[in-house]
Amino acid sequence: MSAAAHFLVLAKFPIYLRDLRNGINQFRWFEYAASSSLMIVLIAMLFGVWDVQTLFQLGSVNACMNFFGYSHEVQNTVGKKVDWSNFIFGCFAGLVPWCTVISYAADGNATSDGIPAFVWAILVVYIFFFLMFPLNMVLQYAQIGAWYRDEAAGFPGGGYYFGEKVYQVLSLSAKTLLLWLVVGGTNQPNAYTQ
Repeated sequence: MSAAAHFLVLAKFPIYLRDLRNGINQFRWFEYAASSSLMIVLIAMLFGVWDVQTLFQLGSVNACMNFFGYSHEVQNTVGKKVDWSNFIFGCFAGLVPWCTVISYAADGNATSDGIPAFVWAILVVYIFFFLMFPLNMVLQYAQIGAWYRDEAAGFPGGGYYFGEKVYQVLSLSAKTLLLWLVVGGTNQPNAYTQ
């Protein structure tokens, strides 16, 4: 999924560069809407959420979180005063799936005997990565520290270019971690494989 999105960016590279100069990366938000929604659905399944309607709703709300991220960028292009309303709405939408996963885990739908400790540890680390995405956006739009300026790189949008690089590292790290979460969780002995 991510590879297809990267090939699309290469095919539309002039649009990608134009958008970056304006403080927008539409490709990122649509790819995240698909890939992170798949991630949250897989994680929810590992913790006992099996109802198809619930999984669909979790994925949909998660996609909305990313669409709010896209709306935030469109609304706050270079040179405008930052309006944080879409960011706040996106944060709310992003919390809903995690509250569901945590409530399922806490209710015993996923017993501590059935899930190894390393999967729980990876989940905590993954939530950490998940929280780094909105932090990056805050630093990007508040122009704090390394996110302050990119004029030398030909990107007049404050720290947008640096923030874009941070998104790339976070995305690769989070997706790699999820791969191990899914592999570790699905390859454990359980009632279906014994």
